[in-house]
Amino acid sequence: MSFDGSYIFRSSIVKAKLTGYFTKISDANQIAFYFADGVGGDNAIFVQEILQGIDKKHFGAELGVEAQVTSTIKLKGVAAIGQFTYDNNPNLFLTTEPNEGAEDAGFIDGIKNFGVAKLKNYKLGNGPQNAYSIGFEYRDPDFWWFGVTANFFSNTYLNINPLTRSSNFNTDYDGNVFPDYDEALARALLKQEQFDDYMVINLIGGKSWKLGKYYIGLFASVNNLLGEVYRTGGFEQRRNANYRELRDDMALETPVFGPNYWYGRGTTYFLNLNLSF
Repeated sequence: MSFDGSYIFRSSIVKAKLTGYFTKISDANQIAFYFADGVGGDNAIFVQEILQGIDKKHFGAELGVEAQVTSTIKLKGVAAIGQFTYDNNPNLFLTTEPNEGAEDAGFIDGIKNFGVAKLKNYKLGNGPQNAYSIGFEYRDPDFWWFGVTANFFSNTYLNINPLTRSSNFNTDYDGNVFPDYDEALARALLKQEQFDDYMVINLIGGKSWKLGKYYIGLFASVNNLLGEVYRTGGFEQRRNANYRELRDDMALETPVFGPNYWYGRGTTYFLNLNLSF
């Protein structure tokens, strides 16, 4: 279910568009496969995770402005501000091979219901939730042009592990809370990681020539001019399934099963030469 509304402004110099939007995704399902240490106590099992009845909420606003300040110079600006979150606490099931190890972990015929995974208000790990861009473009009457944009991104989050937000996180094989469970430490371990803000500068340019009845076009771009190193996303590993496993692993100088991160590319170059006839 989605709603949006826009206001569009046009004049001889300025073009602008302001949009507000709201999107609700209801009753979605999500399936993942992984090997987990600490299921139903201290059992290590390969499982299929079924997250059932997920609600997600997206809302925000976007503004784009373009100004032709002279016949050759154009200024451009964009801002996108949003908030994308889980909107409920969906149900979490695990399935596995129905063997003795699974029975020790509390599985019945290879299935175990862990109840709700407390995901509500956690941020979705689907890239930056806020983005801003400002730039200019110059077009010369002699058929060459170039442009520069500075792009700023913020509010990017690591995708969370639903199993560690379920009853499996703090309970032993007998269903009782671990005797060494520290609520303050658990809260710190489950805090969702927010990545550093980052800025990327891009350059584009081109020129065209007419040679008789033919046209030659040249286009070039340089993305991430300054070679910024930045994370675009990632996910918490599923391997550490309960409080003890996660606590011990994160206490290491280099966790064995730490989060997986996606990184943006460094400086990249693109060149295109074309002939039209």
